Amino acid sequence: MKHFRNLANWLCCTAAFLFCGMSTNGISVLSALAQETAQTTDFSLAQISWEQNGELLTPCATDADGDAVTLPETAMDAAAGALRGAESSDETETQLPTFYSLLDVDGESYITSVKDQGASGLCWAYAAIGACESNILTQGLTIPEEWLSDEGELDLSEASLAWYIYTERMQLGDLASGDYLTLDGKGVGGGNATIASFAMAAGIGTQLEQYLPMSDWDEGYSEYQRYTSYYEMESSDIIWELEEGAEDLIKQWIVETGAVSASYYSSGTYYDNGTSSAYYQTRYGSNNADHAVLIVGWDDDYSAENFQSGTQPERDGAWLVRNSWGTDDYGGYFWMSYDEPSLCELARFEMTEVQDQEIRYQYDGGASYSGIVSSAAANVFTAETDCTLSSVMFPISSLSESHVRYTISIYLLGDDAQTPEDGTLLYTTAGITTYSGYKNIALDTPVAIQKGETFAVVLSLGRVQATDSRPYTTIESNMEDSVASVQCLVREGQSYIQDSAGSWYDIVDLQSMTNSSGVLAYADLGNVALKVIAEASETENNTAQLEAALSYGATDETAGELYQLAYAAAIALPEDVAQWEIDNAAANLLAGLEQDGLIQFPKLLYLSHSYLRGDVDLDDTVTILDAHEALLAYSQESVGILATLLPAQVAAADIDESGTLSIWDAYWILLYYASESAGMTPDWETLTGG
Repeated sequence: MKHFRNLANWLCCTAAFLFCGMSTNGISVLSALAQETAQTTDFSLAQISWEQNGELLTPCATDADGDAVTLPETAMDAAAGALRGAESSDETETQLPTFYSLLDVDGESYITSVKDQGASGLCWAYAAIGACESNILTQGLTIPEEWLSDEGELDLSEASLAWYIYTERMQLGDLASGDYLTLDGKGVGGGNATIASFAMAAGIGTQLEQYLPMSDWDEGYSEYQRYTSYYEMESSDIIWELEEGAEDLIKQWIVETGAVSASYYSSGTYYDNGTSSAYYQTRYGSNNADHAVLIVGWDDDYSAENFQSGTQPERDGAWLVRNSWGTDDYGGYFWMSYDEPSLCELARFEMTEVQDQEIRYQYDGGASYSGIVSSAAANVFTAETDCTLSSVMFPISSLSESHVRYTISIYLLGDDAQTPEDGTLLYTTAGITTYSGYKNIALDTPVAIQKGETFAVVLSLGRVQATDSRPYTTIESNMEDSVASVQCLVREGQSYIQDSAGSWYDIVDLQSMTNSSGVLAYADLGNVALKVIAEASETENNTAQLEAALSYGATDETAGELYQLAYAAAIALPEDVAQWEIDNAAANLLAGLEQDGLIQFPKLLYLSHSYLRGDVDLDDTVTILDAHEALLAYSQESVGILATLLPAQVAAADIDESGTLSIWDAYWILLYYASESAGMTPDWETLTGG
């Protein structure tokens, strides 16, 4: 039942940076400047160490001198003000009932059944997934009958959420590779709402239980299913400390968006008062929180006398809580006093149906626990196909105020661009976002990008009021500890930070710069946590991967359960099915084939992408340059360097469809080009002998 609180690590940037080096993704940076000048650049660096507190993982904040650092308080008054029509919200005050339960709202339940986490530490995943399921039910999102469990309800996989973000992935075409957490037992060792938010923002964690069951945890799960999602997290909101009198805010969340996950210290007494189980203790606060649960309702009149004599709260009122310890005691539910001092980390997850032909441009695939104060930050991407940008996603750090002003700008960059803003401004928008969590800002005017074009998304976070502290831009970082660690991988030309003087710096260049003490203070920085969601312009479905998986044939009585289940689902797909459903069916079937030893990951992985075979540089022709790109990627991989190829580029280069690149792929591309140049009409199957 382990749970761990936010691991924070932040950089406060107070001086100008300097730029040096070369970029490889559409931006040529400024010429190298004097190294002695770079050494005068200084940061006020505050490291967060992790300390063991019994069986709990709690953050310990210290500055460079080892003195304690006080984290900014959550502005709960401002957050609660959103209910009264604060400037950052269109919400108006709603009259809340004294009693409310999602188990029975006008005869309907908006909560899935109680689960049993057993001896695992996956409470955080059960709480987060339970909140997601409740939100899906509350919104009335589509739930096809074939997705339902044997019990006839929606059942998303906690294992999917908890496994992949703790599992290393170094895969060509996945630009979020190298980002993961390490902890004994993977997600069984602990987690929290922030980790759940980052995983789902990366496209991980909303698989169906039937295809990725908890019962298979000891055997592990297939990488084919890492990004298999049946719903998507649109955004999340997290409040770290719930001050007395702010209960109405959480009640409003429950009414509007469903159940809320929360954390608390769980080793007090659960008092059986004869009609219910009641929990309240006074010895421990939020820093001792070790368990996550789901708040599904409330009762303002739940008497303080219902709690254990001698340890009773001063006022009536309690939360109705769904636990993940099975149904033995009161069906798996208990009441928690409004005054419980350890209640913290309250989170809601707003879900949406998966959009057809969606592309997720991202570099952050793990949990980012660092922040940096800067004028702006940017990520630079190259389009793998014609597409329309529809939204931008970014997290708001727990270190920031409750309300943060954002500005988003998108630039089309040319080959001679020197900064992320050195191009044509295609779109800009600004607004105010509320609470910590991962945000999704829809673009009111979709932005069209052509295949092969390079574009930058620039994010600037600022104060809502002049008295607010500067908000932190979330950025990945490598953190090592004897208990757990965060790993990230950043490549040149991907992420940039702007200082107060307006100068831009590639994170890779910044990693090699020293501060005034000669220390490589920024060596552990990673990518900016900033994503772009796009819709491919391609309208025709790509069934190549699914057809390749189905070619292995129908199952028989010797086939594994996953193979049988996935095969039956695949052949039952209707003709008018969406591309993402085809991809999900293929991923599950490939995982079943792998589990039965018929294929080995990553064979057939890239066939779900649209590409011209051999066109590695995405210019719609096959030339000697494509052979060069394939050979370069192969040679880099041979020495442990992950080439920065897009999925469509890897698919185009993988001539034999093995899922890996070899010198033979480059040879076949060169042979194809030579044949065309000689006036012949080459055929890939003939050239490869396949």
